[in-house]
Formats: sequence, C-alpha cells, structure tokens
Amino acid sequence: ADEKGKYMDKPAEMSAGVRRISSVAHPTMIECDVVVKTSVMANEAKMTAEGGKDGEEIYKTTTNAEEKKDDDEIDFEISSVNHIAFIVSDVGRSITFYSGVLGLQQVKRPNFDRHGAWFTGGNVEIHLILGNPLAPPRSTKGLEANAIWFVVENFDVAKANLTELSATSDEDLQLEMSSENDDEQFATCRDPDGYVFGICAK
Repeated sequence: ADEKGKYMDKPAEMSAGVRRISSVAHPTMIECDVVVKTSVMANEAKMTAEGGKDGEEIYKTTTNAEEKKDDDEIDFEISSVNHIAFIVSDVGRSITFYSGVLGLQQVKRPNFDRHGAWFTGGNVEIHLILGNPLAPPRSTKGLEANAIWFVVENFDVAKANLTELSATSDEDLQLEMSSENDDEQFATCRDPDGYVFGICAK
C-alpha cells in the first residue's frame, strides 16, 4: 500500500536474487505463489519463501534461464588416477631411487622437450620431469608432510629392505618408522629431492 493506504496498481520491479524480508506487509503473501516480472534477462521469475532466522522469511527468485542452466550441468566425476608427476633436479639420481628403492618398473616415455622418466607400479604411474623441485622441507616429519603412500604385500620384508638400503645408499633416504600398534606399522622415506613416500601394509 502507498502512504494513503491505497494499493498500488502493480508490484515494484524486483531483481533476481535473494530478498531478506523482516516483516510481511500483506498477510496473503505467505499463502499464495507470487509471480513477478524481473529486469534480469526479461525472464519470468518465481519467488518462493524459505525459513530464515528469528521468524524472517527469505524470498529467493529463480529465472527460467537459471533453471535450464542447472539442467544442462554435467556432474564432475573422477574415474581413476592417470599419473602423478614430480619435478626432479637430477633424473638419473631419481631413476635409481624409484627403481632401486621403491621397486617401480621404468616404462617407455614419449620424446618430450624436457628430460624425464616414467614408472609404473601397482595401479599408478609416476612421471619424473626435469626442473626445480618443490619438495617439503626435510625438517618436516614424514607423517606430517604431503606424501604418496604405497601398500605392500609384506611390511616386514619391505621394512628390512628399506633399512638395509638406508644404511648402504649414497642418498639420504631419511627413513622413519612409526606404528599405531603391532598391526598398523608405517614407514616413510624420501627421494633425492626430498619428496616423501609412505609404505604401509594392507
């Protein structure tokens, strides 16, 4: 209603979006569907009431174009891991670690412009690319760093092999052992650039 108490001929033009209304000027507004014309894209807008805080009503308007956009959207769904890439400072040194310590199998790599190497093991591929590494600081504990975790068939055998390699390798594997209990044991080690890899049992 206007200042004189008479109702206006037509409702004021509204823009699409969320309207927060603290009170209702006309009681029947909460009992009927309100259809207004919106200036946004000249589409019909439907206004529906939703519960708000302290008894307020939140009115949300949606346009035909917005509803059509929602219908056309495609869900983002990941089906599998293609590969994990690491930037390494020395491809030769890294090859020794990934094949000799982690036991991954080196596979043929396309002839890219940048030097690198590809490995496969289990259900994942690891790609090495020559460049400037961005590994976590060596002062960070293995369990507190970003890491790739591998499951092994026999943790005791893997632990013994890693312990021996750590003692004889020219590289600092920074081997760390930890356990929650006798059934849950973990080990972490690092490649020449400091990337962290975890080993755990099934």
